Amino acid sequence: MATYDRLQRMSLILKPTENEPLGTYRAYEFPQVWARELHKRVFRRDRRNDEDEEWHGLPLWAVTTGIAALLPHVLVGDSSGRQGKVWLAWNHQDGSPQPDPDLIVELVRSGLVVAALAKNEKARLRGRPEPIDLAELASVLDGFKAVDLCSYLRELHVAKDGVLRDAEYRILPNLVATQLVADGWQVEHSGWEWESDGTPKELKAYGTSRWRRVVSDEGAELISWPPYVYESKNKTAYPWSYTLRLTAQNHALDPRSNNLLHVRVGIRRWARSNVWDGKRAITAYLFTPSPWASTTSPFGRARMKWQPGPHGKKEGKMVWDDVLADTLARYTSGHVP
Repeated sequence: MATYDRLQRMSLILKPTENEPLGTYRAYEFPQVWARELHKRVFRRDRRNDEDEEWHGLPLWAVTTGIAALLPHVLVGDSSGRQGKVWLAWNHQDGSPQPDPDLIVELVRSGLVVAALAKNEKARLRGRPEPIDLAELASVLDGFKAVDLCSYLRELHVAKDGVLRDAEYRILPNLVATQLVADGWQVEHSGWEWESDGTPKELKAYGTSRWRRVVSDEGAELISWPPYVYESKNKTAYPWSYTLRLTAQNHALDPRSNNLLHVRVGIRRWARSNVWDGKRAITAYLFTPSPWASTTSPFGRARMKWQPGPHGKKEGKMVWDDVLADTLARYTSGHVP
């Protein structure tokens, strides 16, 4: 099994692209017709001057959670809903079908409902009135339509004397990771066997790593798949994988310097059996057949938590995160708020 003290980081300089882009992607902004209604009727902020049009972010954190589980090949950029920011990005070069706009709408609806319930619950615990009118929220969400989603194609370039645009620091590593997986890139592992006197004996092959992408909050992440298995002296099997985390960076104090692609190598140990923890949620990676996925699509990511049984009973069950469960129920039944 690999050991942490032998894992190293590396930085690769991105060469400027003159005429040919590194890749293309489709970018979405959060529909401002939605944002205006949400600010005006639901997620209002107290202002000293009613005429002050102070713009604040929307609680889209639960929407991001749903996208990570059900549309993992769609990248989330800005999560505030602000105008002019790349909200979602999709790399259509990997051959995967375009994300279903109806599902994106359902993820937004379900995520905002979960966020509103969380805000009201927090207010109740603090002894304050509930800030969100759920009936008003349902009325606003009913007006969300797939035709409101607008997207446009962008080319990703590395400028000779400039830096990447904000969203491209997240998009570029995923373009690289997607291309590596699509090309069938693999790593052959080998090492020297040594004589007792310290001289090399022979070069021995230890295995081959093939890769899949996984959802990542920053940059892009690859894991070796299928996992390796380490067997201890007592014959206990421990599955594990290499991880590669890619991030695009530049020197903060010198924006004219080269853009860099940082690569961090690590190890992830996988659970050997069911994980039961009644005090906190656990993260599960999902890879199931989907009309929106392809062989280069990453593993989705969802949270599960322990739901206890009736009072005084030991029975219980693991349940999905609220936003995932709500979205699945709505989308599979065709129900709209």
